[in-house]
Amino acid sequence: MDSQKSARLPLILLVLGYLLFSPLVAQAHVKWFSEFSFTDAPLTLQSALTPVFIALVVLTFVLMGALVFIDQQVQTVPLYQRIIAWLVSHKAQAIVVMRVGMGMTLLFAWQSDRLLAPDLAAPSALVGWLQFGVALLLLLPVTTPLAGVGVLGLYGIAIANFGAFYMLDYFAFVGIGVYLMVAQAPNDRIRGLRLPALYFSVGFSLMWLGLEKIIYPPWGVYILQQ
Repeated sequence: MDSQKSARLPLILLVLGYLLFSPLVAQAHVKWFSEFSFTDAPLTLQSALTPVFIALVVLTFVLMGALVFIDQQVQTVPLYQRIIAWLVSHKAQAIVVMRVGMGMTLLFAWQSDRLLAPDLAAPSALVGWLQFGVALLLLLPVTTPLAGVGVLGLYGIAIANFGAFYMLDYFAFVGIGVYLMVAQAPNDRIRGLRLPALYFSVGFSLMWLGLEKIIYPPWGVYILQQ
């Protein structure tokens, strides 16, 4: 059982890395190619709580419960156990997934004059070169913690230029920065902060993006109509 739980670390990181860093999946962010404005009037709570919305919430909880049940049942399946064994043998590569993914993100942003994300214009050429420098730090394990500090610094620059409220969409970068800082720490307690940081930051970002779709439905409807 412990080996199965530990095996989920690289699996989780592979999924997170794909969702966060894949250029194709990343295009799902509505703000990157939708017409929106924070001056748009948000829906009130009463307007948002429609019968369809409540039904979808109930369906979501049912599906989550079903997935938990299925997860428990498949743990005795030989194929599942072989996959778990393979993941355990590659657990040490989890940090590599994060380094490669974050490095690709920074290089894409650098070459397109963006700051971390496609809708954040780099305030100056210097910021672009800072991103390039942080990407270089990710090449070596020994400099990866410094790259984590650099990611947090870039997030701070983004807050200074675009505002804390706007940057809540990208709170996941905080968790990534912390992960890179502590993933190779010699102290077990410090190293143990890496996954909670990712869980909290990515979970918060997903909930915040979901909330935006609820209170600003025209933003998502515009995409569906195109």
